[in-house]
Amino acid sequence: MAEIKEACGVVGMYGPEGENVAPSLYYGLTALQHRGQEACGMAVSRTDRERGNVCFHKDLGLVSEVLTKEVLEKMDGNIGLGHVRYSTTGASVAENAQPLVLSYIKGTLALAHNGNLINTPQLKWELIQNGAIFHTTTDSEVIAFHIARERVHSATVEEAVYKTALKIKGGYALVIMSPRKLIGVRDPHGLKPLCLGKREETYVFASESCALEAGYAAWRGGHDFRRGDSFADAAERRKVCALYFRVHLFCQTGQRHGRGAGVRCQNPCGENARKILSRGGGSGDGRAGVGA
Repeated sequence: MAEIKEACGVVGMYGPEGENVAPSLYYGLTALQHRGQEACGMAVSRTDRERGNVCFHKDLGLVSEVLTKEVLEKMDGNIGLGHVRYSTTGASVAENAQPLVLSYIKGTLALAHNGNLINTPQLKWELIQNGAIFHTTTDSEVIAFHIARERVHSATVEEAVYKTALKIKGGYALVIMSPRKLIGVRDPHGLKPLCLGKREETYVFASESCALEAGYAAWRGGHDFRRGDSFADAAERRKVCALYFRVHLFCQTGQRHGRGAGVRCQNPCGENARKILSRGGGSGDGRAGVGA
């Protein structure tokens, strides 16, 4: 049994009505403890305050050991994410604990990652040539740096995440927090799990449904992001985004681009893309699930 490991676990929550999500994140991480026992952490922020007000804590150890009562009392935010880790890339040291929190010209970016990339060396070398300095030995930091770099040249954080997802290769599930938005992403083949739930007006991303149940959230769209996932109103779309990258993408005009076509949407979160998804057009295995 000593050799058996599960996988890292991620959870994210956004409460538009201002509730403190830190306690629910704690219970969600506890429910995901079986997916990683080496390290854990949490980051929360207030969307109604100035950008950059992120409070985070992470360290080696179990959820109950790292996120103690004293730590949780200092955590206050209506948007946040958490992570439980076992090392697949990078050593088992405190520096590699997640979530990763970056400060850059556009504000702050927090990321929780489950999975592995197969093109990390190429992506990392590209960043090093442009002067990047790494503080961890994980591929998660490479993803975060690419999102931050793309964000500088993108109109929205969703677009930056989309551009980055086109670069990275492997099996992964990501939960990403910007100062005002929460984004969930799965790899094109759906190798790593990520489900979406809702509790009243609060949205929840999690690696497994047990984390949703721990936070009293109901599933939305079943176990995983499914075709047709979208959000009911513009306020929801601005705050929560679910990107489910499949082998076929749909551009704004509704034109379908097949596997390996190398063509991407000008605006993957555009209104036409949402209409295509909401009516379930196209084939069952071709989808870019967008909800922001």
